[in-house]
Amino acid sequence: MTPTCPRCGYDLSGHIASWEGSCPIEGRCSECGLAFAWRQVLVESERVNTRHVEHCRARAIPIATVRTLVWCVLPWVFWKKVRLHHEPRLRRMAIWLALVLICSQVVAGLVTAGALMVEETDAIGQLNKQRQRQIAWLRKRITELEPIESRSALSESQARLLGYARSQLTTMPPPIRPERLVLRSLAKGLAYPLAYVEDEAPAVVRTRLMGNWLSPSLPTPAWRVSLVRFWRNPVLIVGTTLSLAFPLMLLILAGTRRRLNIRLVHLMRGTVFGMAWLMLPAIERVLDMSYGAWQVIEGARGGQLFSRSSTSDWPLWAWGVALWIGAWWLCAIGRGFRFPRPLVHWIMLMIPCAILTLVALGFVFSPLYAFDMLDPPRWRHAEDHGQDASLSMLSWGRVDRVR
Repeated sequence: MTPTCPRCGYDLSGHIASWEGSCPIEGRCSECGLAFAWRQVLVESERVNTRHVEHCRARAIPIATVRTLVWCVLPWVFWKKVRLHHEPRLRRMAIWLALVLICSQVVAGLVTAGALMVEETDAIGQLNKQRQRQIAWLRKRITELEPIESRSALSESQARLLGYARSQLTTMPPPIRPERLVLRSLAKGLAYPLAYVEDEAPAVVRTRLMGNWLSPSLPTPAWRVSLVRFWRNPVLIVGTTLSLAFPLMLLILAGTRRRLNIRLVHLMRGTVFGMAWLMLPAIERVLDMSYGAWQVIEGARGGQLFSRSSTSDWPLWAWGVALWIGAWWLCAIGRGFRFPRPLVHWIMLMIPCAILTLVALGFVFSPLYAFDMLDPPRWRHAEDHGQDASLSMLSWGRVDRVR
């Protein structure tokens, strides 16, 4: 194993050859000026952290993934445990990021599916009540008109009403079983936000004889895939722009690169584990769906309801993500990469990154946004009125309760 500098990868064999009698405790890289302990370079066990996902055993990856994610919540804790001399491993970084994204999506999708089951079961119960009312009304008309028919004393309007009532009872669809909604709710929950179901409101049958009745039948889902709508989220825009702009600025600033000569693999480590904020949209969706399900349950019990729109929380989530990413890279520059004067370097990087983030937000939410036409008009109408533009509760049409 060739001894190299932990930060820049400079070959330290020449330093070792210059030793005369014994190995010194500390050394300094002549290329980038990093001070280090020689045991961190020469001892193999010092170059790994078995509790970190990059260096753990293969069978311990799930547990190490969760542990590393907990470390990432507090950036200074992560960079205290994952040091510059720990060998970076790109394959494990990719595995960690994939596991975090997949698990976040699955958990949020299952919670969303459960919330949709609650709301749709409640709505289907109301539709079935309407169906029972409709059947009772039809049978009452038939009971009233059949004796008149037996005496051949039906008027023309009564004959039409009797024929209509009999045909409606014959063609009346069976009641909807809530069990049929399980797979559909799972599909809707797991597919969001890349795909969503549009125009699923229960059909309304209007007749002059019976008034307005809700047809107790499930319409055919109309699936839409919209990457544009997926990215029209301030949290994703702010987080993605800042997470990619920081390492990009480090690569662009030639003076910093020449003076410190940080290896690209270290920037990759900071970028990948700095994506831990991607679990926040899933957490926000879990909270929003849980609140919506509670609203439906309380409404069914006759409890007091409070209006809430998740769009009002977006600025708070976006500011939280921006502050966390700023703290992450401040700790990465100071504790992780061990730059001299880390606060000065951080401010130099933060200014252009903040400008890029504002430009990205202004472009996506500008009225001149070129891809806005790809979003359905109904969606844009909901956004314009400050309503929740996510897979919100009862998105396929709330049914007013039967009084």
